Amino acid sequence: MNVRSKIPFYLKGEVVIINLSISIKGTEKRVVCSTGVHVPIKHWNKKTQRPKKDNADMIRAYKRLDEIENVLLTELETINTNTITSGRLKSILERERSKKEASSISVLEAYQKYYNAVSVDLKESSQRTFRMIKTRFKRIQDFIGRELFFEDFDDAMYYKLLDFHKQEGFAYNTTGSFFKKLKTFFKWAAKQGYHSTDAYKEYKSFATEADLTYLEEDELMVLLEHKCESPYKQVVLDKFCLMAVSGMRFSCVMDMVPEHVNLKGESIVKRIVKTSARNHVYPLNKYSIDILQRNWENPLFWKSMSSQKFSDSIKEVAKAAQLYRDLRLSVRIIGGERVYNVLLCDHISSHMAKRTFVTLSLMKGMDLSDVMKITGNRDYKSLMPYIKIAEQHSKKVMRNVWG
Repeated sequence: MNVRSKIPFYLKGEVVIINLSISIKGTEKRVVCSTGVHVPIKHWNKKTQRPKKDNADMIRAYKRLDEIENVLLTELETINTNTITSGRLKSILERERSKKEASSISVLEAYQKYYNAVSVDLKESSQRTFRMIKTRFKRIQDFIGRELFFEDFDDAMYYKLLDFHKQEGFAYNTTGSFFKKLKTFFKWAAKQGYHSTDAYKEYKSFATEADLTYLEEDELMVLLEHKCESPYKQVVLDKFCLMAVSGMRFSCVMDMVPEHVNLKGESIVKRIVKTSARNHVYPLNKYSIDILQRNWENPLFWKSMSSQKFSDSIKEVAKAAQLYRDLRLSVRIIGGERVYNVLLCDHISSHMAKRTFVTLSLMKGMDLSDVMKITGNRDYKSLMPYIKIAEQHSKKVMRNVWG
C-alpha cells in the first residue's frame, strides 16, 4: 500500500470539501474519504495539496490535515490492506476527531453549550444576560476578524478585548462585568475539557461606583399621591412605592404573596431570602400598610413582573407624574469618562426604589445599623455611597441654616 510518505488530499469540486485518497499498491483500488475539513478554493494550493498559510483559519486547517495524515499513516501500517474501505477510513477519522473535538471547539460553540447547561433554572433576566454576552462574543469576533478559539485568549487578547470595549463605548463597570463573566465561563469550559489555557486567570475584572440616583422626598410624595388610569400601571406604581418606603428588594416584592404579609400586630412582611436560611422581616409603616391594604384583593398586585417590563412602565408613570428633574450623570468608560444629561422620568427604574428608601432614611436620621437590618445589607461597604450622599445633605442643611 502506498502510504510510505504522504497521503494525497484534494479539493472536491466547488463545494470545497477536502478529501483524502489512498491507493493500494499493485492494484487499481483507490479508497476516498472526506476529512471534514473545508477550505475555500482561493486558499487551496494544488501543488502542495494543502491550504495556503495566508490567515489564521488556513494555518489551523493546514495543521489539521497534517494531524490526519500522521494518524492515518500510523494506523495503516498496522492493518491488513484488504480491510481498507472508505467506511474503515471514516471510522478511524471519527475516532480521532472525537479526541480532538474538545480542543478544537470554538469559544462561541462552547458558550452555547455553557448556556444550555446552566440556563435551565435561571430567571428570564439572567437568561437575557447570557444572550447579551453571546452577542458580545460575536461582535468581538467581528472586531478581531476571525473565529475565536480558547488558545487565542492569551495575555495579548486581554488588551484586544479592552480595545474592543473602548471602541464600542462600553461603560467601565460593563467592561469589568464582562471579564468577570468570561472567567466564570472559562472555568466551566476547563472542567469540560475544552481547553487547558491559564492566561485568562490573569484577566482583571473591575468596577467603580456609579452615580447614585434617587427620588427626593417631594418627588416620592408625588408618586404616592399619583393615580393611573391603567390598572396595570397603577400596580407598577404601587409596587415601586412599596419598595421605596419599605426597603424591599425588587425580587422580594415580585415573589411576595399574601401569606408573607401580616397587617396586624407587628405589621411586618416575612419571606425567605434565598441567600439566607432565615426569614427576613421588613417592618411596615403607614405608607406601606396603605399600599398593601388597598391592593389586598387585587390579584394583579400579587403577580410577578419582569424587571425590564416593570422599568419601562414606571418610566411612563413618572412621565405622567411630570417628574422632569434634570440629572447630570457621569459614566466611566475605558480610557475616559462620558457625561450626559437625562430627565428623571427617563432614568427611573426598579433599582431607584431601594436607593430612595436608603438615602431618605439616612437623611431623616435613621441609624445606619437599623437601615442595614431593614434592607438586609450585610456590610457597610455596600452602603458607603448612600452615607456620602447623606453627609452631603447634612452639610447642605447646615449651610442653609447657619450660612
